[in-house]
Amino acid sequence: MLSYSAQPPSQVQRLTVALNGLEGAYSSSQALLAPLQRALEAVPGVISAYVSARTEMAYIVYNPTQTSPSALQAVIRGFGLEPGMPHLR
Repeated sequence: MLSYSAQPPSQVQRLTVALNGLEGAYSSSQALLAPLQRALEAVPGVISAYVSARTEMAYIVYNPTQTSPSALQAVIRGFGLEPGMPHLR
């Protein structure tokens, strides 16, 4: 994983995405979240990813010259979840 210092600030974007469809038993959502987080972290250009069962959100830091919100949403869809509207921070 790259550190923030390895990327110029202009090439770092923060994205928050709601994880619709995660509702339900906490233990089953926990089993889904670790693999989802690893899959997001494996996308080229992703610097870090954190997926929270409590907030039902994914928090992603990425380089927009290497990936896009739509590519990250596609990863989330691959886990059977419907990503909400991404919010750039």
